[in-house]
Amino acid sequence: MNARQVRNDLYQTLQVDLIGPDNGHEFERELLPETPTGWYLTGYLVPADADDDLRRDDTEDDELDEPPAAGGFDDDAPVDRSASGNNYLPSSMGMTTIIPADLKTVTAKVEWGDYIEEKYETKGQDGTSKTEFGYRRSPCSASVQITISELEGARQTLLQVPESKVRPSDACGLMLSCIVRPVPHLSSACKALTIFLVNYRTTDDQHSYRSCAFQAKLALHCSEGFVGRPDLRGTAATHLYDTDNSIADLHYRDVLEYAVGHGTSVDYVPAKADGKVETVFTTWLPSHEVERVIPSIINDVEFRMFTLAAFESAESLADSLVPLVDHYRKWIDAQTAITEALDSEARKDTANAALGEARVAAERIEEGIELLRTNAEAFEAFVLANKCMGKAAERRMKDVPHEKIAWRPFQLAFVLLNLPGLIDPKNDQRKFVELLFFPTGGGKTEAYLGPAAFQLIFRRLTYTGIRSCGLSVLMRYTLRLLTLDQLGRFSARLRSGVGKTQAT
Repeated sequence: MNARQVRNDLYQTLQVDLIGPDNGHEFERELLPETPTGWYLTGYLVPADADDDLRRDDTEDDELDEPPAAGGFDDDAPVDRSASGNNYLPSSMGMTTIIPADLKTVTAKVEWGDYIEEKYETKGQDGTSKTEFGYRRSPCSASVQITISELEGARQTLLQVPESKVRPSDACGLMLSCIVRPVPHLSSACKALTIFLVNYRTTDDQHSYRSCAFQAKLALHCSEGFVGRPDLRGTAATHLYDTDNSIADLHYRDVLEYAVGHGTSVDYVPAKADGKVETVFTTWLPSHEVERVIPSIINDVEFRMFTLAAFESAESLADSLVPLVDHYRKWIDAQTAITEALDSEARKDTANAALGEARVAAERIEEGIELLRTNAEAFEAFVLANKCMGKAAERRMKDVPHEKIAWRPFQLAFVLLNLPGLIDPKNDQRKFVELLFFPTGGGKTEAYLGPAAFQLIFRRLTYTGIRSCGLSVLMRYTLRLLTLDQLGRFSARLRSGVGKTQAT
């Protein structure tokens, strides 16, 4: 079983444990030992006119076990719950999508589960039978054809979900609340369609769970395809300009949003070959797989830690690293060509600003390589730092051969571009803070531990006696478990030190 399968199994377990099985699941007709309102934490809709006893979330006053406070830190303060107010379970959920202006109909499919009390027999160890009471799930579903023209001009249109009443004599069951409106900030060729699934069932005072809709799900389908909404972070007024939003607008210019959830999250069935997204649906437990960052293979640059640690000549070491700068600059040139093809002047300005910073980074990497060539202490510290990092990686990856223990390109580049600021106290680079932004498992820790190991060794090589002591690296984390994890990984590098530079 690989990591993806493990994560998928964990997701499915959480789904069944917190929300319950969907229709079509192998447990869709499960039998619970207690009422579903007490068994499940979320994913169900209570009646809109239910009293507070049913609507109030009984878990809102639950407190997590808290470790004893150590004192003296901001995160030791107790959580202030005074502003949380009363939490009520939802009676509705929905979504908003963008549809073509000439769309005729949309099909809404509603799925949910009802639970009915059921008797069943059990046998004890002595062989005697005993009657028990449980709650059997009954999978329910219904489709509603929505005519868009009938929604025009109405503030709200309510549509009955077939076969959703608890009792045939009840006035209402589950309802779809539909609203359509123009979206002038996008285009006159599209409209916004908002649909809520609302529980208007009559409350059962004796068996309140019977009037709830469990594992509620709403899906919309149109064969013409929904309209994808572009990222809106780059459309802010000039006086609200924000660099982060502009960069996000550039990065995600090709990513479209097909629905927005209300009281729930949403997802969609991936587009077909023609690019159409025909189905969007609600989900109580959203998930997204972050794509793995795979480093580029650059054959003419030396990335292997033990090989870098074995260089005896500063000239040879620097020559083995110089091609890294050449490849980086070629990549920058390729991005410049892409920038010229952008259809927005604002995005061009953002891209050119980012490329300008990339060119500065290339110059800093080149300067760091030249320092290894000309500064004897820097060369020795770099070689020993690679040995420390390699030894630590060797203990962690026992079956990996030495030639496979290597830096990723961005890690080595990060180490090299920071060398001028670490070596020269008067260097202008010390005015800036470097930010590493990578997904989990991308290699951030090794990237910053490299400069840390270099700094510890370089300081001891440069200064003698008491001047080499004192604080060299400050590490601060917001999570206790992360602090312990990072401390262990950093200490492993220190224990890998050799000779007079060994840190104990």
